Parts: sequence; structure tokens; C-alpha cells
Amino acid sequence: MTDLVYFAYGSNMLRERLDARCPNVRLLGNAVLDGHRLTFDQFSHVDGSGKGGIVPAPGERVPGVLWTLPPGDLPALDLAESAGRGYERAGVTVTRAGGGAVEAITYRPIDLRGDLRPWDWYLALVVAGAEQQGLPGDYVGRLREVRAAVDPEHERPGRLAALDALRRATAVAPEMA
Repeated sequence: MTDLVYFAYGSNMLRERLDARCPNVRLLGNAVLDGHRLTFDQFSHVDGSGKGGIVPAPGERVPGVLWTLPPGDLPALDLAESAGRGYERAGVTVTRAGGGAVEAITYRPIDLRGDLRPWDWYLALVVAGAEQQGLPGDYVGRLREVRAAVDPEHERPGRLAALDALRRATAVAPEMA
């Protein structure tokens, strides 16, 4: 079976985050999903916060990262993305940074709620991934402007795993450590 192409637009843009979930991924480069925008109102069934999601939005675009992964890593990625509960795996057509359309899988939100904010550590993963992958500066700036909430549960396993990924990427903000 051939490797799958995966378009990441949220926390999985950060290599260290995705490596912890799918150790056999390979970076293909940056891409853009046209006709969508990024929101942070996907309800997390794990911690109640807002997670990144893509929603149709004519004239807008979502920059992200293309990865390849072997089919054997797909169950781990589905589990990490709460496929079937929080997100649904879907096919999309994205445009590579140098041009050319690519068919990829991604995860679309299925439980959008308008009153959510991401935890600070989750937003830090998204920003660090966007910076690490060299996404456009204006896009990174917009990500930095997203209002996040401070996670009151300092020992939350998801928070600890996120901080570990950020440390390994040398991108952790000292105030979160």
C-alpha cells in the first residue's frame, strides 16, 4: 500500500507533536486549502476547550503542512483526532506552495460550538507549528491574535504532552512551563 498524504492545519503542523502520534511521517512541504478558514470552535470531547477546525468560507484560505504517512500510522492519527466523534477524516484538494494540486486527507470538525476558546498550550502548538514550517508571517500574526484561555488543570495529560512537544521544538513559552 502506498503512503497517504495528510494536510495538517492545526497542532499537527508542529513536527514534534505529530512525531509523537505518528513516528513514520515525512514532511512534503506547505500547502493551502482554498475556500476555507480556520476557527477554534471545534468542541473537544476530551477537555472541553476549542480546537482548530476548517469551515467553508469563499475567498479565504487556510495555510498548512503536507505530510506523508504509511497506512499503518492512520489508526493512531484517527485516534488522536477523535475521528468519528470530534472530527471526520475527509479528502481535500490543496495547492502546494510551488503550485500544483494535491489530493490529501484531513480532519473536518463535526461538533462546532461558537463560544469556545482554545487552551493556551494548544494555541502555542499551532503557532509554533506555523512558525516552524515557515507559513506566511501575516497568517502567523493572525494566529497569535486568537484569544486563548489558561488551562486550570496543570496536570492534564494533553497539556503535559503538548508542553513536551513544545520543549522538544524549543518553542515553549516560559510562562507555560
